[in-house]
Amino acid sequence: MAFILTLAMFAIAYYGFKKYRKNRNLKREENIPTTSLNDIFQTDFHNFNSADYKYVDSSKDGNSVNYTKKFRKKEANLFDNVFVNKENKGLVHYYFSTKNFNTDQIKILTNRLSKVMGQDDAGKSQFNIEDQKELKQKDFFWVGRQWQNNSDALIKVDAYATEGLTLVITV
Repeated sequence: MAFILTLAMFAIAYYGFKKYRKNRNLKREENIPTTSLNDIFQTDFHNFNSADYKYVDSSKDGNSVNYTKKFRKKEANLFDNVFVNKENKGLVHYYFSTKNFNTDQIKILTNRLSKVMGQDDAGKSQFNIEDQKELKQKDFFWVGRQWQNNSDALIKVDAYATEGLTLVITV
């Protein structure tokens, strides 16, 4: 009986420490100086190199090519892989998605993007209480943020309860 009690106390302490370490890492990431997209992402969005990606297929009309890439280290501490659509016109669309996320991670991503991009097209900036309320609903749809005006890139981040968190960057 004493062994089971000791084992239970060890398990509680271990998982409490893991939660503490996770929260500490989130706080640390939130305070990282952010002045450009390169401070948030390891992907160099303005210098696409197809050799860095796995070829998937081409469109039937030949106007675009699709690629994918699995990251060794999660992109923005959220995304394991990316799907890329490169148009012959020169536009490159990066699609990131994950079903494994929490509100703190969305807050950090939103705030870091806001530091770089400023207010989004709807006049929103930092993650706020309204965002948190939307994400706590059972079948939520979080509108997120979209930056297109006054930028050389389109950036959109949103989340659906059924689909997960999605980030699209077009340059």
